Amino acid sequence: MKNFISLNIKYLCEQNNLQYNEFAEIVDAGRSVVSMWVAEKSNPKIEAMQKICKHFNITLDDFVNRNLKTQRIDEAWSGGANEVYEPSLRSPLEETLRSAIEDKDKIIKMLEEEIKRLKGNRDYNSKTA
Repeated sequence: MKNFISLNIKYLCEQNNLQYNEFAEIVDAGRSVVSMWVAEKSNPKIEAMQKICKHFNITLDDFVNRNLKTQRIDEAWSGGANEVYEPSLRSPLEETLRSAIEDKDKIIKMLEEEIKRLKGNRDYNSKTA
């Protein structure tokens, strides 16, 4: 069964500007062990995965079964992002998508208000005619 452990370790290191030896310190492992995980030659023990998940505030299910990088982009796009990482660690793409969603919502609200205003004018004009 496919898992995303290797990809997610790479992603977490990239997002947090960590070298593999720094990541290894977080889980009390050696750099070579982390390299084996990244190379998919072995998987972390459950205790190491628990430490990773606790440190980065992610679920074990997400760490093992989902590509965190694409999951974060998909959530941002759908507007349903749960704040898993510190806002300062969001990728520029996530920020752009989040901003576009906020702009879309503002435009929709503005258009709805304009429709109400125009309908109100039409009703007023038909009563005075």
